[in-house]
Amino acid sequence: MIVLLCVQFEALAQYGGNAPTVCVIDATDQNGQSIGTAGKGFVLKVGGRDILITTAHGICEIYGPTAEPSTSLDKIGSVVLRNFAEKEIATAGKCLSVGTRDAGYATDLLAFELPPGVQMQSMYLSPSLPAKGMRVWVLSKEGANFSTNPAVDKYPGTVESATNSALNVRLDRALTAYHSSGSPVIDSKNQVVGMLCGISDDRKNIGCSPCLAIWQRLGIAPAPASISGTPSNHTTPAAPAARPDSGVKTYR
Repeated sequence: MIVLLCVQFEALAQYGGNAPTVCVIDATDQNGQSIGTAGKGFVLKVGGRDILITTAHGICEIYGPTAEPSTSLDKIGSVVLRNFAEKEIATAGKCLSVGTRDAGYATDLLAFELPPGVQMQSMYLSPSLPAKGMRVWVLSKEGANFSTNPAVDKYPGTVESATNSALNVRLDRALTAYHSSGSPVIDSKNQVVGMLCGISDDRKNIGCSPCLAIWQRLGIAPAPASISGTPSNHTTPAAPAARPDSGVKTYR
């Protein structure tokens, strides 16, 4: 079972409300025994469907350095969403996409279907890559602050490069929230431009699965301009490259 302990998130103007947005993923085996934390997750609204997004490597690393996503998923039970009060919100549906852990940021993704009516804030995926120099924010949470401040932590940064295979961001300050793989990275319009997959030793440089790669992994064409109010102007994502040797190596 993967238990998602949902972090209460201060309302984003685009979404409204105070429902949980960012989730902590705690994996348990089929007997209900905890086997470790697998990072963060969030929900995307795609084509009228709510889809839970997280990393593939987060689940794999629980089972060891050579574990594969499909094998790891076979060892767990259902995916349960819970809020901070340990109240169950819903149980996720089938796994929609199983990525790979080491082939590149673009493939490091797991996606789960969610049933209608889940009490969780849905986010929207950007139809185009962010420009170099654009300001973005990582939405995550330091575990020590869960009980004292339910609002999500926002880590500002600047896009250093963005391709179909990898989004690299330099943060203004070190990301102190550990186990942050799977955290969404948003732009000033509150659109998700990427998902955090790797972090450097100084915890200021992050590598992400870019939005276009997430669209591709979900098997859906990027959203029309009406979602963001701007044209997409995107190109078809190329095959993902291996993880870049840029110092971004600590996956969690």
